[in-house]
Amino acid sequence: MTIRSFGVEPESIAAGGAATLRWEVLNAYSVVVEPNVGNVAVRGTLELKPAATTAYTLTATGADGTFTRTVTLTV
Repeated sequence: MTIRSFGVEPESIAAGGAATLRWEVLNAYSVVVEPNVGNVAVRGTLELKPAATTAYTLTATGADGTFTRTVTLTV
């Protein structure tokens, strides 16, 4: 199981702005993004509009264990 990519573009936004979270995970049977997202597909994008700086964590589980990666979106 591999977290191939997990990132946010841009990494910094002004209040009221938006950013895009993107991820791709190989050979996972469970992928969760927190906070406030939940279960997601193994590949996807999500528009984010947080009111404050937020760290987003992807947790992927596959046959060989559970792996995490975290990115921060600065407001």
